[in-house]
Amino acid sequence: MVVNSATGQITADADAAPENWVFFAVTYDGTQPAGKAQFYFGTPDQAALSDSNPVDYPRGAVEGCGHLTLGNVARSMTGREDTCPAGSRVFRGLLDEVAIFGRVLELEEIQATQRAPARRAVFAPVWTAHREGNELVLEWDSARPFQVQECTTLDAGRWSNVRGNPVVDCFRHTFHRPISPTTPQRYYRLASD
Repeated sequence: MVVNSATGQITADADAAPENWVFFAVTYDGTQPAGKAQFYFGTPDQAALSDSNPVDYPRGAVEGCGHLTLGNVARSMTGREDTCPAGSRVFRGLLDEVAIFGRVLELEEIQATQRAPARRAVFAPVWTAHREGNELVLEWDSARPFQVQECTTLDAGRWSNVRGNPVVDCFRHTFHRPISPTTPQRYYRLASD
């Protein structure tokens, strides 16, 4: 839904300089007849403000959505790397201090959340996936254990633990998963033990 925001709100500094940090909030009120979604942007020096008029997003009240998954979930490498004029909806960046509230916040509450002290850091290792012959190889660095999980569709939100343990060398974890041309498409994530 970010594609509905004004141009230039999400900056594109590949070096991730401090001024590249953007505070983003979206509210969704399924009880409204129109204008259910509203976007807010702020910077380290500017309090969050409403970006534009509310956007119609007629999905009604959200009853439940399964497990929340954040990050790059494109179905293919080409979708993730798409740079066509329409652009790609896949997020390519870092997310920090994600918070979800069970009600629509007012502007003052959004600004207070933006100014609030940083919450306890959640460690999420950076991991990679690549193919080696007939195996998918997942690798990450961590002193803490993580469980590899998979699902066949993100809509269902049903993740299951993948059997087996990674090979650990110092802090480098390597997990091998057999694949073949007939292996169904799967999504993977790391879950805290």
